[in-house]
Amino acid sequence: MDTHLPEHLYIEKCKNLIALLKECHKRHPFRKFLGICSSFDYQIEKCLKEERIAKAARNFEKSKEMKRKLAELSKEDDD
Repeated sequence: MDTHLPEHLYIEKCKNLIALLKECHKRHPFRKFLGICSSFDYQIEKCLKEERIAKAARNFEKSKEMKRKLAELSKEDDD
C-alpha cells in the first residue's frame, strides 16, 4: 500500500491492522516487495472500505436531519 496511513484517523480495528503492516514492513524490508505483507494490505483495504461506508451512512443521516431543520426554519420564516 503506497498511501500514507495516519493511524489517528481510523477506528481501532484499522489502527491495529496498520500497526501490523508497519511491523511487517520493518521485519521484512526487502521481502515486502515480494508480497509477504500483502495480506495486511488487503485486510486494511477492506477495513477502510467498511469505515468509509459507515461514515457515508452517518453523514447521510446528518444531512437528512439538517434538511429537516432547514425546512422547519423556512416554514417559520414564511409564517
